[in-house]
Formats: sequence, C-alpha cells, structure tokens
Amino acid sequence: MFLTRVLPTKGLLIAHLTERANKGDAYAQHQLLWQLFPDQLNRNFLFRYEQGKSGPCYYLLSASEPIAEFEGVQVLSKPFQPKLKTGDQLGYTLRANPTRMLKHDKPGQRGRRVDVLMHAKMQARGMPDVDVAQVQYQAAQDWLMEPARQARMGVAFATAPEVTEHQQHQVYKSARNSGRAKPIQFASVNYEGTLTVTDPECFLRQLTQGVGRAKAFGCGLMMIRRI
Repeated sequence: MFLTRVLPTKGLLIAHLTERANKGDAYAQHQLLWQLFPDQLNRNFLFRYEQGKSGPCYYLLSASEPIAEFEGVQVLSKPFQPKLKTGDQLGYTLRANPTRMLKHDKPGQRGRRVDVLMHAKMQARGMPDVDVAQVQYQAAQDWLMEPARQARMGVAFATAPEVTEHQQHQVYKSARNSGRAKPIQFASVNYEGTLTVTDPECFLRQLTQGVGRAKAFGCGLMMIRRI
C-alpha cells in the first residue's frame, strides 16, 4: 500500500475537471485522482480532500503507487506498511459516511438504508426541548462506537470520538447537469480521537478497505498516528 499527498499546481492540463474538484465537487475529485492510475479499470484507492491555507490537497491510500502523467500535480508518495501489534494505541482522524439499514415491518424483508444524521434529525423533529444538533452529534458518535463495528475493525475506542464537522453533499455525475438528473446525496462526518488495536490484521485490512460507504466520494479513509 502507498500513502500519498497530492498537491494541484498551476498549469494543470485538465483544468476544468480540477476547477470542479477544487470547489468541492466530490465526483470530480474522484475522477481527477483516477487520472493518477492510468492502467486501472477498477478503483483501488481511498481519498480525502482537504482545503488548507495554501490551497486544496488530497490524501490517497492506494494498492499501487500513483503516477502523475500530466502536468499540474505534485505527488508525494511513501509505502504504507505500519507495524502494529495488539494493544497499540493510536490517534486517528476519519471522514466517514454514517448510514444504517432500518428493520422492515415485515419479517424476512429488507429495510431501507438511511443517513444516520438525517434520520436522527427526523426522529427529533417535533419533540419539545430537544437540541437537534446534539441528537445528531450523538447519533454520529454511536454509529462509529457500535460494538459490532469495533469488532469488525479490530479496534476498541476507549472514549467516544470527537465529531469535528459534518456536511451534507449533493453530487451530479455530469458537469452539464440539465436539472432533470437526480443527484447523489450523502453526508460526511469528520471524526478524531484515539483507539486501541485489538486485532492488527483485521485493522490493517479495514484501513485498506475503508470505513463506511461513499468511498468513491472521499469518505472512508482513516489516518492514523502513534501516540
């Protein structure tokens, strides 16, 4: 695996795509970064978009090393091979898309998938003396802290994560949307905190696969550091 920082620079040949990406268009970001993997038919990378003081940048975790075959990007890659053992404590940041399946009223039938934050907001609507923002904050924390999720990830969260930001996105796959196409809607939540590794092999596999859904739109990449 490779961990990469991608810095767009002036003179990019695919300028229109980059303009959309740098304005926060998640689909354009995905398409832009795919240009760094010219021989791949299927996506094998996770990414995250950040807007810093010096401009936009992208973090990538990929199975193969990205190749900049066009002008206008600086690609800084290094092998990602963390040596982890049970009991290691790590700091992390994560941008994820929290969703869950609701139970269907009829046994044996599949329920619908919902956005955790929007579902919490709808449930809190009309309830007196309820802080909707706090309800959503708690729902976002509960999603990541689910015991089954921690087991699948091979980690234990000693404390609830801090939710630093959440945002609703509306993405059109076509830059020339006519207004008739239905947009793709999803939420992203930024988490940060500390964790303890309980199953190193499982945790590394989860890092490479990503956490949650909407991975094609910049969610799922967990960044880790030793405490």
